[in-house]
Amino acid sequence: DAGAPAGSACRGWLLSLSDADLDRFLRIERSKVPRAAEALLASAGWRRRHRVDSIGRWWPADPRPEAAFIRDYWPAVLLGTSYAGLPVLYHAVLRVDFKGLARVDATDGGALLTAAAWHNNFLIEAAVALDARSTGHGAVIFDMESASEHSVDYVGMCLFLKRTASLFNTHYPLYFQQVYFANAPPYFWDMWAVLRKLVPPYIGPRVRVKTSGEAQQADLLALLPANLLPRSLGGTNDVPIPKGGPIGLPPGEIAEMSDGNATAELPVARGTAPDPTPPSLPTPPSLPTPPSLP
Repeated sequence: DAGAPAGSACRGWLLSLSDADLDRFLRIERSKVPRAAEALLASAGWRRRHRVDSIGRWWPADPRPEAAFIRDYWPAVLLGTSYAGLPVLYHAVLRVDFKGLARVDATDGGALLTAAAWHNNFLIEAAVALDARSTGHGAVIFDMESASEHSVDYVGMCLFLKRTASLFNTHYPLYFQQVYFANAPPYFWDMWAVLRKLVPPYIGPRVRVKTSGEAQQADLLALLPANLLPRSLGGTNDVPIPKGGPIGLPPGEIAEMSDGNATAELPVARGTAPDPTPPSLPTPPSLPTPPSLP
């Protein structure tokens, strides 16, 4: 505890970690205890700086236009827990207009892509909070359905996935125990040849790829109950999922929406001290362009 970053939130997070959580940090550092301890302290400091422990409160109420837009747009949701107790995330990654998000950021000086990274951080924290059995792991379903192969921004998607994979591998190491690609299109394996180079190595052996039909439905229903599986994947869950799709924001729209909202106060739960203004959305370091698809 003497070496922990300042703040009760950091100490509280470190003390709240289950044996499974600690084991993940230890395994990612190849059982080298000093390095695992350094990684844990670094993550605790990151959580304190960015108020990750309270993201479940401030992110849904963040008044900034980038945050509001991404919350309504991003096609991802937490479904619930699997039969094995794993929190299950759903993500329709091919429905995201990465090129459109980058265009708006470039023309308006906005931070939509960074807000998207915050939103995914919010979802992973919601999943961790749902882990009642303290499994220390989760599962994710990537719904690969899209209008057509030509509508997918491969480069933008690869850059974003690499960015989020780096975040998860640092602060949520070895978290995803099961990774499903549902409704995989015929060109999926060409796409995977690139994606597998951008995600942590441990992901590869945990991937299950399904194309459609009864076999896919049976496999997903073996993961979680029908009332949690979206109807589009053969379940009975009608949970509202943002649709994503092409972004048609005119130039200047985000900047105009920002007027007067940058310092708006956040509502807080009764009996709690108000949080300061939500953390800034800094532009992340630029990433190299991934190799072109064949």
